[in-house]
Amino acid sequence: MTSPQRAPRVCLICKAKKKACGKELPTCSYCFKRGFDCVYDTESDTPPISDDLAEVFKPWSLTLFPMTVSTTTLDRTMAHHLHYMYRVVGQSPLQAGKRFLDNFQRWLPIISPRRLHEYIELSERGLPGADVSVLLLSICLVTLRSGGDLDDPFLHHSAVHVTVKTLYAQVQAIMHASSALVQAGLIISAYEYASGQIDSAYIAIAACIRMAQVVGIDAAYEKLGAVQEETRLHATSEWNLWWSMIVLERYGISL
Repeated sequence: MTSPQRAPRVCLICKAKKKACGKELPTCSYCFKRGFDCVYDTESDTPPISDDLAEVFKPWSLTLFPMTVSTTTLDRTMAHHLHYMYRVVGQSPLQAGKRFLDNFQRWLPIISPRRLHEYIELSERGLPGADVSVLLLSICLVTLRSGGDLDDPFLHHSAVHVTVKTLYAQVQAIMHASSALVQAGLIISAYEYASGQIDSAYIAIAACIRMAQVVGIDAAYEKLGAVQEETRLHATSEWNLWWSMIVLERYGISL
């Protein structure tokens, strides 16, 4: 008789709650009985999870990543936060993406719809990078509806904002600048302007502009006349992103 496969380490939920994990695959018996998402700790450098977890793992029970964390661990942990956040608020990345394109994107066209859909598909397959996860988390933040999405008494716009900004700051500190990180920072800054957090918003957009210069987004105009359509479309998207940052910064100065 073949014995069932077991994971080499305990799952993150059992580890955090100090329960005896059966290590069954794909879901341990403890998580299965309670409907938890069972995620196994497969790498030695996985950041420890706080012991102060609620009955259900809350995404704002955050852990500081060590600066030496591997890319794989960072991506995997951020993907976990991403999927849990969307599950808690009761919407999918696809629904949030549609709301985003119908509203935010109309005023500040920071990402091409095709690229956003590519990111959403990556998230559904569990393959987004940490920067893409942060971008989709920021989209979750600005597409929440106070009446419909926030039924959980523990979940409030301010809690979601703190969670997203904390994760953004950690990823920004660990990995190289990217367009997705710039886009996430711009969205967070716009949210802070809209919620009256003027100083935080102004600092955030200034950091976005510096990141954009590192990535070369400010020079995207040089490729607007490219022969290849793909290059031209990408340059147009980045040039729109650059001017969205300038508009938002000027708005902050005028306040």
